[in-house]
Amino acid sequence: MNNNIKKMLRITDNHLDLTSTEGANINGRNTLIIKGTYSPMPLACKNCRSAVIDNDGKTGELVDILPSRTLNKLTIYFNRTPLEERKKVKFLVTDMNYAYFQLTKRGFPTANIIIDRFHVIKHLNTAFN
Repeated sequence: MNNNIKKMLRITDNHLDLTSTEGANINGRNTLIIKGTYSPMPLACKNCRSAVIDNDGKTGELVDILPSRTLNKLTIYFNRTPLEERKKVKFLVTDMNYAYFQLTKRGFPTANIIIDRFHVIKHLNTAFN
């Protein structure tokens, strides 16, 4: 869905991820609402290959952008938050990076890991192709 809609609308910005569509009647007109997120991730660290985006799960508010995905740096970063606060985290939504599984065990002992659907579908498509 994401790429097809972006092609139809001639959107070429790779930082924009369209997340859902819905129909609505606005001022008597049938309207297509397209929701998405714009990730500033590539701007977080110009010399980094990837980054970690830390969002509030309830509000979607950006908390921080970390320029490294290494387990050591993520552990140091999240350990700045007291363990009692980290124990309140119920879920971590992540891709399938091994470091995140280890981070959850070490830093968020009561959290459940949820693998985001984009990466699940991506791996299924790769397997079938």
